[in-house]
Amino acid sequence: MRPARSEDARSASRLRWHRVPVAVCALGLAAVGFQSQEARGAITLTVSQQGANVVIDYSGSWDTWAAPAGGTIESSSTTDEVVYIRGVFNLPDSSPKDIWSGTGAGLTLDSGSWTTVLTTPDSTTGDNFGWKDTFTYAPLNYVAGNQISGSLTFNNNTLGAMGFTLGDSGTFSGGAGTVNFSVGATAVPSAGLAGLATVGLAGVSRRRRR
Repeated sequence: MRPARSEDARSASRLRWHRVPVAVCALGLAAVGFQSQEARGAITLTVSQQGANVVIDYSGSWDTWAAPAGGTIESSSTTDEVVYIRGVFNLPDSSPKDIWSGTGAGLTLDSGSWTTVLTTPDSTTGDNFGWKDTFTYAPLNYVAGNQISGSLTFNNNTLGAMGFTLGDSGTFSGGAGTVNFSVGATAVPSAGLAGLATVGLAGVSRRRRR
């Protein structure tokens, strides 16, 4: 016969069960908080060596696109394609795009090491985008939170020649939001490795036919 449980044991058991919903609620709130932080706009920008070329990729969104008093957002036909000490521009043609100038405009370097070399790309793709310390650009009639993406390619160039150091990272920030950047390399299979892979696949194919 099982011994009777004391009142203290029963109270401790009830307390443990009562704690479970509290823990679940805490986890739920933490998840909500994490999602709200992830929802905030930011641009992720990578500078990478890809074979013989350097490629700058960007994607994300501006967190704010409403100029305060003293600032203006208007249509612009500016064209510029460059990376340099004050920022990055992918504005390949004179088609209209938004420009934020005056109060609140522009981004400045908060952390990390950025290039001091001016380099123009050989080709670009994607949305109108750019910033320096006095201006910020976005696609025409931009709305905060809308996704922006694109790339700039610099043929036959290197990170070092463009003033970047492998492993660098940091942040630009301003009225429109944040640009988080990193400098890395993308592995490109060599001809020798590609040949070995082809030979290996051919061997597998022959064994299967047997």
